[in-house]
Amino acid sequence: MIGYVVSSNWEYFRKTLPRLLSSMNRAGIPRDSIHVFVGRSPNIGNGTTMFARYHYLKWGAYEHTALIGYTEMPPRFTHVFLLHDTCEVGEQFPYRVAHGLQFASVDVVAVNNGMCGFSLYRDAYLRSRTEELHALKDCDKHTAMLHEGFLVRGKGQIAEYPGKPYEQLGMEDIYGTGTPRLKEYYPQVDMWKYKANYGNTQPKNYIEVL
Repeated sequence: MIGYVVSSNWEYFRKTLPRLLSSMNRAGIPRDSIHVFVGRSPNIGNGTTMFARYHYLKWGAYEHTALIGYTEMPPRFTHVFLLHDTCEVGEQFPYRVAHGLQFASVDVVAVNNGMCGFSLYRDAYLRSRTEELHALKDCDKHTAMLHEGFLVRGKGQIAEYPGKPYEQLGMEDIYGTGTPRLKEYYPQVDMWKYKANYGNTQPKNYIEVL
């Protein structure tokens, strides 16, 4: 059974999540399969909306927040797919993600070599790397970016989703905040990513807010 975990942050989740969650609803993904982890929240606890289950956390770790938060919960799914709140999915998304289950003995099925951490993770594998994940709690953005995709490097049995590599589709201020974002499309799983930080891995060379 596949669950979908979404990394978000208190400062901007109201801007970014509606677009993603609406697209997941259109794709027919059940609410109880979607768990949103909102980092650095002043209000700690859990909640439910018509589209998703929410988990409000005191700490945050940017794109890693959801995987860390998920490993603090009892197991609910055999596999989880990681999304960022700055993603959007097409109607083929859940079907293409589910194709990853054909790799029965694999720990991770990666999208574009695990770019941005986008992958289908086996629950048991995530829990085997809990210590490394939890070491990223309350990290800064630079550290989070340097560790993107680390779960598909060095350990575990890794496979890759079949299909074409991702495409860059130009710049767009998708959230109307004044910050142009690079629009990327990942045909392997029918998903878009709206990226404010692209090609930047140096300190002070990235955007922390919308």
